[in-house]
Amino acid sequence: MVLLMTLENSNALMYNIVTIKDNINRLASKVKDIDYVFENISLEMPKLSHPELGFLRIVSWLYVLYYEAGKINVDFICQRFRAYNIDSDETLQMHFSNVHDLRTFLQHNLNLEHEHDSKIDKICSDWFKSNCSTWVPNSDSEWDSCLESILSNSIQFLNGLESCFREIEKDDSYTQIIEQWIFKRQQYHPPHEFESVIQLTANDIGRDNIDSKKICNKYMDGWKKELQLLKSDYDFEYEVRRRVENVLLNDVSLIITGKDIIDRGIIPGPDVTAYLKKADLIYKNSENRFSKEELLDHVFSELSA
Repeated sequence: MVLLMTLENSNALMYNIVTIKDNINRLASKVKDIDYVFENISLEMPKLSHPELGFLRIVSWLYVLYYEAGKINVDFICQRFRAYNIDSDETLQMHFSNVHDLRTFLQHNLNLEHEHDSKIDKICSDWFKSNCSTWVPNSDSEWDSCLESILSNSIQFLNGLESCFREIEKDDSYTQIIEQWIFKRQQYHPPHEFESVIQLTANDIGRDNIDSKKICNKYMDGWKKELQLLKSDYDFEYEVRRRVENVLLNDVSLIITGKDIIDRGIIPGPDVTAYLKKADLIYKNSENRFSKEELLDHVFSELSA
């Protein structure tokens, strides 16, 4: 009979995780303009008394630790592993990636017809098979094996981060490495910062009906690449505002739709396309900042003449 990992053992592993995390932050606190690797976590410390529920909770907690509280800091340190011959077999990087995939697998509805979702399903199923001898854990003993594995893997990963940080401390290029780290942090802007500037810009030009989240999802990756080419002291709000204005003032599809044309009495069909093309032409060749209703009035005035 397989003996379950005792609650005392699981709590001891969790205590070890928190201790190493705190050690890493103490190292960072001694570095000017770095101060921390992990921000404070608002998510409650996972309760591990039941193996399946404990596993679900620790996956969520580790995701928050690595990808939200750790943001770009964890990724920056991981990128230094190779320089100090840490994680030569890439098991630590694999754990970092597995936490991301397991969180998606456990908390989202995957469409296995999509390549991305199918790949995550296979990665996670293989992880379960490797750690509890089945692709679909069900019994307490199977979930217990998964829980022990991910806790132990996390300890190894965090130990790797701490070892790498200590190697950075001793590196002859320490000053340059810290400068690179600070530069990476200065360039990091989460989606909500982009959304805030998008909404503010839209309000300023009378486009307060814009869905800032949708605009952000559509353009943010491209804007980030452009911002990376600028000097580190660029004005984030100014640069994003310029790009938002360019989108809002030049993409007529964000102002009117075929339904707006139909609502004004045009029968669905080729005529709607003609009105939209006319709106696009007027909008892009005019110096006026039309509202939706003003542009519709202008289009109907010209085509009805």
